[in-house]
Amino acid sequence: MGLKQKTLKGIAWDLSGRISSQAISFILSIILARILSPKDFGILAMVNVIVVIANVIIDFGFGTSLVQKKDIKEEHYTSVFIFNLTTGLLLAIILFCSSGLISKFYHNQIIENVSRAMSLIFIFNAFGSVIKIKLYKELNFRIITFGGILGSIISGLIGVTLAMYGFGVWSLVIQSLLSGLLTSIYYFIKAKWLPSLIFKIKYLKELYAYSYSIFVSTMIGVLFGQLDNLTIGRLFAPANLGYYYRARSMESLTYEFTSQSLLSVLFPSLSSVKDDKVRFNNIIFKTYKIITFFSIFLLGLLYLGSKDIIILLFSSKWINSIEYFKLLLISSFIYPIGALFNAVLASSGNSKAFLKMTIIRYSILLPSYFFLYKYGIIPFLKSYVVFTIISLLFSIKFVSDEIKVSQIIFYRSLIPYLIINFFVIIIFDK
Repeated sequence: MGLKQKTLKGIAWDLSGRISSQAISFILSIILARILSPKDFGILAMVNVIVVIANVIIDFGFGTSLVQKKDIKEEHYTSVFIFNLTTGLLLAIILFCSSGLISKFYHNQIIENVSRAMSLIFIFNAFGSVIKIKLYKELNFRIITFGGILGSIISGLIGVTLAMYGFGVWSLVIQSLLSGLLTSIYYFIKAKWLPSLIFKIKYLKELYAYSYSIFVSTMIGVLFGQLDNLTIGRLFAPANLGYYYRARSMESLTYEFTSQSLLSVLFPSLSSVKDDKVRFNNIIFKTYKIITFFSIFLLGLLYLGSKDIIILLFSSKWINSIEYFKLLLISSFIYPIGALFNAVLASSGNSKAFLKMTIIRYSILLPSYFFLYKYGIIPFLKSYVVFTIISLLFSIKFVSDEIKVSQIIFYRSLIPYLIINFFVIIIFDK
């Protein structure tokens, strides 16, 4: 089977898997949001700040390096597996022991016990990370799809049952822990891959030159991505973070349902044709046109229906999320474009350029967090819209220079959709 057929098949499996998993998770989140309080979601979001950051440390960029590198041996996989598992165990111990300090930081006693329980997630995630990368590199999205669906259904049903019996935030904690564990177990069973105990530092060194820049870039992105949750959790009541978390999770649908499947398959595909510049650029521009079209128009639909969507799905107790949701949507079309640019630079093997673009992008966004600290959530989100648009302009220039094409090519697809969407919102927004 050729690369095109593998890519199309991978997109089909990944898209169907994401739609199914997201649909299942979405339905379960609606049920949980109606049973639990915004405070419960806010508490979990506080701890998830630490979890998301630590997961980047576990991988250390080796996962992306495994996909990008062509001559991969079994020893590369096993060495990274042992490294991830060891790092995950150490991070679990650190989080468990520092849970008291985290509780004091947030001024919330229950955070201590929740942090201790969530420390297990590092071990579970480390356990399944390499096998997923192996399947991903092989474009074996069938197993990845079914594993994600299985983990979502079983963990979700258990979470809902616990919520109905009054377990509160603990129903969300147990759901999070089980989802990763069950999915990883499924991957190992179906892929029939058992890592050996062979660990050689030289194989990590071979991956390190590329992975280091990816790790730093990803860490910067994650730190900035979690800075809002961290600040809101520190300055405001857990319920406020719960409202913001609900709006943020809804806003992410733009990325999930328009481009994440396409981009997840794009990276290994681009990596395999990076030496053929004509083919490489053709894939980029076709992908760019698809994600700009679907993301921008889905954004408009969600914006116009934001109030009805929030109240209808989650009940009136989440009404405070509506304004957050609308403001987040205005700039959300930038995320899939940014993800595409990341895939372009990462797959080309130019990890230093990837790091440089990441630093530029988030340096531009940094001033918006001053508004969050000084003036509150709404002023922060308004300023964030402005700074994300500025960062997009810089990103387009940076990527066009790197792949040596005109910036106009990117703007031709982007600007008409934005103008149409703008006038539609102006006319129909009430």
